[in-house]
Amino acid sequence: MGKELIGKIEDAIKGSGPDIIFVNYPKDSHQDHRALAESTVVAARYCKKVLFYEDYTSIGFNPGTFVDIENVLDKKVELLKCHTSQVERNYPTGLDMVESVRAVANFRGFQAKVKYAEGFSALRYLLDE
Repeated sequence: MGKELIGKIEDAIKGSGPDIIFVNYPKDSHQDHRALAESTVVAARYCKKVLFYEDYTSIGFNPGTFVDIENVLDKKVELLKCHTSQVERNYPTGLDMVESVRAVANFRGFQAKVKYAEGFSALRYLLDE
């Protein structure tokens, strides 16, 4: 985490005016993911809706909010395949990234009582009137 990264994120927030900010969960085994999440929390300190999402290096992620992704899972997988440096890696589970993404979507779907879901944990989520 550093002032420069926080400043860039603040500029992006000011420039785009997002309704919701999505950022990876801060408890993570990857140092870049931790730095981004921590910096985003600081930069988004006045934003009313900030949700953490799960990454394959997240630690202890426990979502309480879910989105049904059955209609977009194939597109998500297609887009992930473009990230060849990650898709072609050998992971300790023996599953490739695409298999892992589908497995997590299935598990989060089970938790959410749908076929496939993505889970989120709220830093802050102010409901609209």
